Amino acid sequence: MLICKRLCYKVEEGCDLTGTFSFLKFVVTKYCKVRVELVKGKLALKLCCPNSSLVKEVKARMNLVECLKWARCIPFPGYPTPVKLTYFKEKGLCIGIDERGSPVCLPIRWLERHALIVGSTGSGKSTTAYTIFSELPFPKLLLDWHGEHEWSNVVDCVNLNHLEKLSDIEILDSFASSLNLSDAQYYILMKVLQLLRVQRRSFGIRDIAFYVKSLEETSRWMRESKYALLRKLEMLISRKKCSFTITDLPNSLEGGLVLNLSDYTEYGKRFVANVIISYLFAQAKNNPTKAFIFVEEAHNIIPKGNEISVADKVFMEGRKYGLHLVAITQSPKAMSPNAMKNTALKIVHALREVEDAKYVAESIGYPELWKEFISLEVGEAILSFRKPIRVFISSKKRNSSSPLAQRSTHNKEVSHTPLP
Repeated sequence: MLICKRLCYKVEEGCDLTGTFSFLKFVVTKYCKVRVELVKGKLALKLCCPNSSLVKEVKARMNLVECLKWARCIPFPGYPTPVKLTYFKEKGLCIGIDERGSPVCLPIRWLERHALIVGSTGSGKSTTAYTIFSELPFPKLLLDWHGEHEWSNVVDCVNLNHLEKLSDIEILDSFASSLNLSDAQYYILMKVLQLLRVQRRSFGIRDIAFYVKSLEETSRWMRESKYALLRKLEMLISRKKCSFTITDLPNSLEGGLVLNLSDYTEYGKRFVANVIISYLFAQAKNNPTKAFIFVEEAHNIIPKGNEISVADKVFMEGRKYGLHLVAITQSPKAMSPNAMKNTALKIVHALREVEDAKYVAESIGYPELWKEFISLEVGEAILSFRKPIRVFISSKKRNSSSPLAQRSTHNKEVSHTPLP
């Protein structure tokens, strides 16, 4: 049996209700039924929840919205059309609550400027990434490094038999970023790709390895580099029979795709991730379409060094083609500086290493925040776009109890020291 209540408010001029409606969508998804009517500066809710405490919690949250003023409920003239809450899902993603218990929602435009989620192992960063991923209403891909995430569309391996769809530079960059190729190995691989292009046929890793093996050994350096390259290529060849090919990617991202990389070697994970990012970047250049790529253990894909990685290029150029990255890492100092410079949104979970905490605090322009980063609990984060705020992340995966009811618990346990 549901307990229902009608709540009515006067909406002040210029009131931004994006976060409010995203919060109500969150409530609808998990707990209650909500009917919304918005007519000529008046907002009315019909709220039906399983128990009275939930009704009181939602009412308390609504009362925290400064531009909403409580009003008597009177019938609207005529028959107003209820607001479709799914429409507002595209305006912002509610990921949790702040210290006052108000919903914290991310506008999509923040994520379109790339995002970085950092935190030590077990701090909750993967849960935060998954929460955002599950709410995004756009084509999206999650590169699941450890096979942690459940989703309606999960792929365990990718058949890389159509590398010809990429340019030689994109293939070479993917190999170089994944395998730490020497100059000699890079040269051999370049010559093999030229041979394969002349034949105008499809090819994959096995074909590349076959042609490398068949090259004539004209010198000692050639022999040593050739077999060193073959050993690296061997680690990329999957023993699984994969029906999913790289060319299936563009049509599989609608509704979300999780790629489970846990069965690959570390070399294999890096290579598959780099090839996929390269392929989607090439597709976006030819046909710009909004899509998001979530990269776990991103320090493996966007490493610090002199070379520009494939993901570096997406950070620098992807936005204008509609391709957006969300990098997730426990080692921010091991990442390319481009990841810090080109991500407008940063979500920082607990960082147990002082040097990492200071590095991230300085990168967002608040050096004194490193002490806050050290003291964060699991599921807490500091979100930084223009200014930092503390957030308690809500997640379907973490809680079986209501996150609405946990507000008072958080407020008791967490220091209320204001952030700068």
